[in-house]
Amino acid sequence: MNVVMPKLIQWLHIAIIVFLLFGFLASGSLLYFHLTSIPLVIGHWHMNKGECILTQWERRWTGTSAPAERAPNFTQQLFAKCHIHPSDQQVEWITHGLLVLSGSISVGKVLLL
Repeated sequence: MNVVMPKLIQWLHIAIIVFLLFGFLASGSLLYFHLTSIPLVIGHWHMNKGECILTQWERRWTGTSAPAERAPNFTQQLFAKCHIHPSDQQVEWITHGLLVLSGSISVGKVLLL
């Protein structure tokens, strides 16, 4: 079992989350990349049955498989570290809401440029 690859995937996951949530702080082409990234990520989740491909890769590298009842996803694991245990639907609402908020700020910045 490879230990390095799941950690790299986990850090990549965190970096992407930070960019999606705070990418509105960027300017220029990075701001436009942020704007296009949000609908692409949301679309990916919907086409992949609500699961990020990075989560699937992490499972593959650690040799764990998703049980019949879905395992907590990456976002739920992050919440759990803060002793918060939202349901799948709550995570979806929170995640989508934060992404819409972040994207809206980016749209506002682009329109004001």
